[in-house]
Amino acid sequence: IISVAIILGIVLFDQLTKIAAQNILPTMPGGTYAVFPGFASFTYVQNTGAAFSIFSGATAVLGVVSLVLAGVLCWFLIKTAKYRSILLMLALTFLIGGAVGNVIDRFMLGYVRDMIQFTFVNFAVFNVADSFACIGAVLLGVFLLFKWDRIKARQAQKE
Repeated sequence: IISVAIILGIVLFDQLTKIAAQNILPTMPGGTYAVFPGFASFTYVQNTGAAFSIFSGATAVLGVVSLVLAGVLCWFLIKTAKYRSILLMLALTFLIGGAVGNVIDRFMLGYVRDMIQFTFVNFAVFNVADSFACIGAVLLGVFLLFKWDRIKARQAQKE
């Protein structure tokens, strides 16, 4: 139940920020608002591809892949609940929330709304869903590197 609440919270936060960006940023001079000048800004972009606009125009395919991935991650979330790992649960819920946030855009709009831009480096414009997906991937990596072996050993002792 906590996982569902986290996923819904991520999706809601993501969609609200996308709606705000879509409605406010195009009215700004140059379509950009410098949050921290020289470091980060909000810039509204419609992305029909994946990260860095790769696979541009493949929105439907990316939407289906993201939806399948979210389903597989939900299955893993249910199957791994027995491990009682907060780190694993957060990793999977962040990944699912990020995937669902962008799937909604892909199927409803035909593109993903991005708005967060680091201006101190040449980097892709991204959104809240992307951020949660990246954090979830890092947490999953930490879990697999530092916790997985211990949890599997503990499970083996119980059996």
